[in-house]
Amino acid sequence: MLKNPNLVANVVTECKNFPIRFQYLVRDKIQILRKYIQYVLFLSGLGTVSIVLFGVIFVYFGSKPLNCLDLEIQPGRVRVLTSHLEGNRIRWWVAEDKQGLRTFTCPVENCNDKTLVSDGTTYLNSETVLAVAWNQAFNQPEEIWVSTSERTLGKLKKQRNQNSWKQTSRFKQPYCAASTMLVQPNKLNLGAAHSTQPRLYSFDKKQKWSDSQLLDIPENINLRVTDMIIKENTQTKWVGTKEGLYRVGSGKAGSSIHPPWVDIQDPFSFQIQALAIDSKKNIWVGTKKQGLLLFNPITNNWNPPLPGIPSQEITAISLSKSNQIALIGTNNGLSVCKWKESNETYRCSHIDDEKFNNKKIEAIDLAPNMTAAVSVEGKELEIINSQVLLDKYLKK
Repeated sequence: MLKNPNLVANVVTECKNFPIRFQYLVRDKIQILRKYIQYVLFLSGLGTVSIVLFGVIFVYFGSKPLNCLDLEIQPGRVRVLTSHLEGNRIRWWVAEDKQGLRTFTCPVENCNDKTLVSDGTTYLNSETVLAVAWNQAFNQPEEIWVSTSERTLGKLKKQRNQNSWKQTSRFKQPYCAASTMLVQPNKLNLGAAHSTQPRLYSFDKKQKWSDSQLLDIPENINLRVTDMIIKENTQTKWVGTKEGLYRVGSGKAGSSIHPPWVDIQDPFSFQIQALAIDSKKNIWVGTKKQGLLLFNPITNNWNPPLPGIPSQEITAISLSKSNQIALIGTNNGLSVCKWKESNETYRCSHIDDEKFNNKKIEAIDLAPNMTAAVSVEGKELEIINSQVLLDKYLKK
C-alpha cells in the first residue's frame, strides 16, 4: 500500500498533462523565435534602407551634377553638314534632328542636285546628331566620330573595298553631349554646348575620358560656357563660347581674347557661333551681335566687321583653304568671301538670290571641289557651285 496516494495521483496527472505542457512550451519557443526573426529582419531592413539612403545622399551630394541645358529639337532640321573626298566622289554627311545621320555622294566633276545619290543607310537612327568629325590630316578618312544629344559617342568605319560605312563602336559620354569635336592623332577632343559647366574634355585610344582641367581651361570660364567650337592651329586650340573666344595652348593656361571695342562687362556681348582658320592662319570669328571678324593670332590684331554681310548675326562659316574662298551664313541670307595670299585683302559680297534672301542659314559645307551644300531655314538643302558665285559677285 502506498503511503501517499495523492502523490501517485499528481504523478499520473502530470504525465497526462505533459503533452499539453510540451505543446505550449514549443509554441512559446516558436513565438519567441518568430519575434526574434522579425526583429532581425527589421534591423536588416533598417540597414538596407540606410544603405540606400546613404547611396542616394552620396550620389546627390558627393558627385558633380552635369547641369546640362535643354536642347531645342526641331525634327527634320538640318543641324550638321560636312563632306570629304572618297575616290572620285564627294561624300556628304547630313544630320537632321531626331533622324540620325544620312550620307549622300556625287561625282567630283559634276556634283549637283540631279547627281546627288543617297546610299539609303541611316546611322544612329532616331537620334539628334550634334557633331561629326574625323582627322583633318587625311583627305579621305577611314573612320568618323559622331556625337548625339543623347550623349552617345559613335564611331563609323569605312568598309574595305566597299563604298559603305558601318558603325563599329558606341560609347556613353560622361558629360553633357558634345556639340563640337576635334580629332588629333592620339585623342578626340570634345566640347559640350548645352552645359553650365566648363566642358572641354577628351577621349583617348585607351577609351579613357579626361575632363577639362587636363586641357588648360581656366577657372574664370567655368560658369557660363554654353557653346564651344574647336579648331586647331598648330598646338593651339581655339575655343568659341557664348562668353567669347579662348586660346588654349599646350601647357599654357587659356586666355580670353576679344576686340578692344567689345564691352567685356556684358558677358554675352561677344557670343561666338562659328570659327574657322584660313590658309593665312587668321581666325574667322562669327558672332551673334558683332558680325564677321578676323583675328590675327601673330599680331593679336582684330579687323573690324567685314562688309558685304547681310546681318550682324553669323550662323555658319565654311571655307576652302586651297581656293581662298569662304561662304558665310547669317540669320538673313548668304555671302561669299575671297582673300589673297599676297596681301591682307578680304572681300565679301551678299548673294542676292531668292533662295537665301531674308532666310536663316543653319549650316554650310564647302566641299573640296568647290561645290557647297547649304541648309536654308534648317529644312531645304541647296547644292550650289561656289565658283559661279565668285564669278558673279567677286569677279573684279
